[in-house]
Amino acid sequence: MQYPHGGAAEIFRDGSGHNPSKAEIRDWGQVIEGGVGYLMLSVLLASSHTYDDGSIVRTLEEGFAYRAVASGGHITNAGGQAFEVLPFRSGAYNLKAFGAVGDGVADDTAPTQAAINACANDEYVLVPRGLYRLTAPVAMKSRVSMECGGKWSAGFFGDFNGPLFYSTTQMWRNAFRNIQFRNNHDGPLVACLSYTGYQSMVQECRFECHHGKAIALNGQGYSVENKIRDCYFYGCRYGIYAVTGTHANTDAWVIDNYFYGNGRQVNAIYWETPSGGVFRGNHPYGGTLNGHYFEFVAGLNVSVLDNYFEDDTEPRIKIQLGNPSSYIIGGNKFWQGDGSGTDANGNKQSLIELECAPGVPQVVGLNGNIFEAGENSVDILRTNIDVGNEAFKTVDINLSGNVYNGSYNLGTNTQRVVETDWLGLAKAHTDQNPLIGVSSSIERYTFDGAGTGTPGLPNNTILEGKSFKLRNEGRALLTLSTARVVKGSKKIPPFSEFQISMIDGEYFVLGAPTPLPPTELSVAAGSVDVSRSYHTLDTEANAATDDLFSMTGGHDGMRVLLRAADNARTVTLKDGGGNLRLNGDFALDTVVDAIELIYDASLSLWVEISRSDNA
Repeated sequence: MQYPHGGAAEIFRDGSGHNPSKAEIRDWGQVIEGGVGYLMLSVLLASSHTYDDGSIVRTLEEGFAYRAVASGGHITNAGGQAFEVLPFRSGAYNLKAFGAVGDGVADDTAPTQAAINACANDEYVLVPRGLYRLTAPVAMKSRVSMECGGKWSAGFFGDFNGPLFYSTTQMWRNAFRNIQFRNNHDGPLVACLSYTGYQSMVQECRFECHHGKAIALNGQGYSVENKIRDCYFYGCRYGIYAVTGTHANTDAWVIDNYFYGNGRQVNAIYWETPSGGVFRGNHPYGGTLNGHYFEFVAGLNVSVLDNYFEDDTEPRIKIQLGNPSSYIIGGNKFWQGDGSGTDANGNKQSLIELECAPGVPQVVGLNGNIFEAGENSVDILRTNIDVGNEAFKTVDINLSGNVYNGSYNLGTNTQRVVETDWLGLAKAHTDQNPLIGVSSSIERYTFDGAGTGTPGLPNNTILEGKSFKLRNEGRALLTLSTARVVKGSKKIPPFSEFQISMIDGEYFVLGAPTPLPPTELSVAAGSVDVSRSYHTLDTEANAATDDLFSMTGGHDGMRVLLRAADNARTVTLKDGGGNLRLNGDFALDTVVDAIELIYDASLSLWVEISRSDNA
């Protein structure tokens, strides 16, 4: 008969006739002392024979080899004889040799754990065709890998609140190849793989984890130089979820993976401190569930290159820039997008969202990307820059070499930017109004566009004769600086705007700032909502008189100047009735009356600074 694991023809005899369940084994003409052959593993396990230590036993149909041992071992027959599984070739163990069945019904947890434990450094477990059911997490081991000879012909599945495979310490140089993983449970700890790797690889695997994390890099050690490539993630709540924990997840390569959301996906990739990481050639599609295809937290020298972001109403990429951060987003294709929705804060959705930390330099290059087939004028970029009240720092956003097709709004809705590379932002322009919007509940800066009717212009278009306005509606000072602005920089005072014109496609000419007019607020149930720092006040429903007890919408240190809106109506600010603390009540009964207040967030009070009764 032909030896199943690749040996030559063999003769089976026991001296009195052929017996396939017990025989002296001859292999290549050499006698293996103590050799005994069983038809298959199930026959061996059912036998009650005992053997001398070191005796070799083989299963003839499967080609498994075992060594009899006095205790321990990996399998035990009905007679209590223990056996160690022998590798079918140097450094390679067959999972089914440990008793795994792979029929999707039998519990294969213990055999899978035994197979991993049997491997020494740089050995691996071969997973034959089949579906292996796990009922508890299986512990991984450094420098031990698992692979299937046929792509996705073997898989592990479970339905329990935990990972299928896990480690609580750093795993060195292990790998999973060509295997399917599925965990059906809906508990908070659900995952397929949960580990911290060093030079580890997951390659050409398939994952289903509808309620949890397909791959969780769990921060139990220093995770570095890992690769996840050529995998398919189907309907996973989180495809790859990497948290910092005690150490960072750096220098990773996440390459050529597919992420299909199927209505369940929150993040295809969520990665904390991906410094030195390369995220390239991936294709997330099918939308997200109130999330983002890629979400990153902090990280230096991170490359997001040549990915294909398809279909979503949420931002495709969100980056929480940190301490400090630098990203290059290049060569990606963003296809389709719906800008009609808003986020939890009411901001219009965009394709890329940046959140920036105070007091640290941050650099983002957005270059050589293709934005195509947008719907409802979805924005390309929205930044949310929290710089605090005083620690204003530059956030360098470089937009160049991008291709814009379809109805995308190339404006940038930016919150609390106080020092910016205007030239870079000016290149991302369109006929949309506002041209570039900057807004928040604290300071509000808006860019208003001119030249209505001009089609969206590509990068580096000469803007000679075009004019724009930059508006500062907040209380803080807005500084505009760039090497291409004549005289270097311009400070825009609160409540003012100025004209910007381009000459020869190279230089900006900045006009003199002009004051902004106040906006009118009407009292409603004794209160008004302050949206900027200069308002006129009117009575509710134009009544002859009204009282103002409280004001909402302020932030710490914000000042507001209030004047009467009409000589025929009187608004009286009441001291102590709500959150106003004044030097007595004050009636705004003529348009030349004025009062200035400052908001103290620690007291939740508006405190009077000065008043002018000019009646």
